[in-house]
Amino acid sequence: MSRTQKITPMLWFDDNAEEAVNHYVSIFKNSRIENMTRYGEAGPRPKGSVMTIRFELEGQAFTALNGGPLYKFSEALRPSIRQVHVRGERQIRRGLSAITSSAASTPVRYAPT
Repeated sequence: MSRTQKITPMLWFDDNAEEAVNHYVSIFKNSRIENMTRYGEAGPRPKGSVMTIRFELEGQAFTALNGGPLYKFSEALRPSIRQVHVRGERQIRRGLSAITSSAASTPVRYAPT
């Protein structure tokens, strides 16, 4: 059964959205970057720097924004990616290794499917 996603979470970063998204996409096998927009001459960030990135992790769409220091990154979104469904011990080991080697401070629960 296929579901249509009605809400796309946005992750606000100061200036490291591209680095974070590349890390997330490297962890989850069925993931990809769909689109990247850049700031123009009007700013407020330097021309050519990444403004937004639309990406998918296991079919779940997200948008990352380099919005500057107005807001600090919040871990409030983490509950939505705290549980990852996997098939087999190999995927569990790979996922745990990738997550724990990152700066993630919230544990992720892997549930066999």
